[in-house]
Amino acid sequence: IMNEAKFAEYQELINKALDESILPKDCLYGNIFEAMRYSLNAGGKRIRPVLVLEFARIFGVSAQEAMPFAVALEMIHTYSLIHDDLPCMDNDDLRRGKPSCHKAFGESTALLAGDALIGLGVETIINDNSIADHIKIQAGTILAGHHQRIVIGAVCEEFNLQLNAVIQKLTNNSRTHISICTGHKYLHRSILHLISKNFL
Repeated sequence: IMNEAKFAEYQELINKALDESILPKDCLYGNIFEAMRYSLNAGGKRIRPVLVLEFARIFGVSAQEAMPFAVALEMIHTYSLIHDDLPCMDNDDLRRGKPSCHKAFGESTALLAGDALIGLGVETIINDNSIADHIKIQAGTILAGHHQRIVIGAVCEEFNLQLNAVIQKLTNNSRTHISICTGHKYLHRSILHLISKNFL
């Protein structure tokens, strides 16, 4: 059973790996990297990558071997949060008590930072020489498929908002809420399956 100390240990390892994955860039588009780092370090609990590392440990896979998958998962999760907060989506000014990425860096920079995190997540796995090529292909397929499911999830969420508005009018109950779960649960399950299938 994972205790608080182990959870904190995983968090520290993940934060270090994420920090090393996006180094500050002194270039024309350095603000994009700054926005990526800002959102990755915005106080997330790292539950998804922690579960990847713990699942790997249970089945005898080291944290070092599983880390590229954990990092990629957190990057893609962060991309989805950046895009969810954009004015054209949920239009949220705050994320975890801090200005959302588009409030801190501007809408266009936030959009590009989210896009870049998708590619960097896949790149993190592909560029790791310790991972066999056939596993990289499987991981790339999973991550690419998840991107489509995030879009589907966003469409479902928008449909939910419209449906909830109708239900609230019919029931006069502002607490009525319907949720559709897609996207991240599928990705997390797929990454865990990939590790168990290829490292055990």
